[in-house]
Amino acid sequence: MFAFDISGLALEVAPPDTGRVRLVAVTSGLLEARPHEIGADFPDRVARGVWLRACSGGGGGNGDAQAYLNDVFDALQDPSDGRGDGGELRVAAALLSGARKSEKLAAAFEVLGPDALDLNGVARLLRAALASIAFATDATDISQAINREAASLAEDVCANAEDQNEITFDDFGNWYNSRGFELAPWLELLDLTKWPVDGRGELQDESDEEEDDEEETASRAVVAFEVATDDGTTQDDDGQVLVLRAAFSLQAVGRLRDLVMGSGLGDCDASVLCGHAARAATAAGRLDRRAFASVIAAFAPDEASAERHAPFLHYLYGAFVRDEQLGADAAEVAAGLSLLCAGSKSSKLAVAWELFADGDKWDGALSRRGLWRYVRSFLATLLAVASLPDGAAGDAAVAECAVDVADDADDAAVALAAAVFADAGGDDLVAFDDFADWYTD
Repeated sequence: MFAFDISGLALEVAPPDTGRVRLVAVTSGLLEARPHEIGADFPDRVARGVWLRACSGGGGGNGDAQAYLNDVFDALQDPSDGRGDGGELRVAAALLSGARKSEKLAAAFEVLGPDALDLNGVARLLRAALASIAFATDATDISQAINREAASLAEDVCANAEDQNEITFDDFGNWYNSRGFELAPWLELLDLTKWPVDGRGELQDESDEEEDDEEETASRAVVAFEVATDDGTTQDDDGQVLVLRAAFSLQAVGRLRDLVMGSGLGDCDASVLCGHAARAATAAGRLDRRAFASVIAAFAPDEASAERHAPFLHYLYGAFVRDEQLGADAAEVAAGLSLLCAGSKSSKLAVAWELFADGDKWDGALSRRGLWRYVRSFLATLLAVASLPDGAAGDAAVAECAVDVADDADDAAVALAAAVFADAGGDDLVAFDDFADWYTD
């Protein structure tokens, strides 16, 4: 948990707040947006309804998301007309992007500047950024403290710049690196990866009722998605729809983040992992557990890290195993685990696409079975992570867990592949660009 002094008031940011802000980011669709794109069509004065529709997937979303968005708007609106400043709202909404802090701050300067900011401009930037963070917490009656803190910090920024009337992005960066990191450490939280994640909770409550409430909060979904799967009957599946909801708790997100950061996979490109898996596979393209162990060991920064993260990685490997003697499909394992690698979503998708090439004269298009295997690879990994019980926190507990997501991943991949071919593909083949267009549309 983090604690910040905001003009005499304590602002505490705890793991449940991470769940809240990420849930808003996901449901709004802004998590994958670039900061400069968010609110690009906002007028100078923005009505509440426009703000809510832009940041909540058309005005929907759950109660937490709506409460957060309304609180931010209330903090930034002008009482004289009940509207918000378009620039400040764009800066606030940029928190929900998955971009880094520096990109968000650079975009904020472009929105409010575009070349440089005066004292009021810097105060507006800081006010919007702080409001976006503060109202993701349980803080109350903090709007005036936000205004005072933003004004005070803006004066300090200008006082330490060469030209106190024109603050450039470089001036702001120099201020932050020299003294701002101590005066406004909360700016680090503009990067969503810096928010605290701890599904076990840090506060020890005395009453059983409070402990139960804490456990319930810790298990709230941070990210969730739904896929269609088979209903388990012998009847014809035409017209049948059974929705499987995969939800990721705070602990699951924290555990996955720890795996990415500590296993070494987060430091390598997806193509490197795929190359290692291909070389370790048999001529038939199979990967047994011993070969898989050698692949993941190659990326571990040290022996201790390898031992620590091996149980979770072998658990994920199990999502691709139908028969231990046959092992797993090397291409599917590599594609699925590429999610843990460095790089953008598009680069990982492109690398994984190449794994399912069909024949030496492959022209870049996948067959129906190839697309099914492609989609299934990602689903198997995601469903496996979502299926691991939160109680399985230690390495030994993870090692004892059995993963059984193959059928659900199969069925969901069949449904998705059929949808892709129906909308974007030909009768038998679909190109990567067609798949990308299908996803975008």
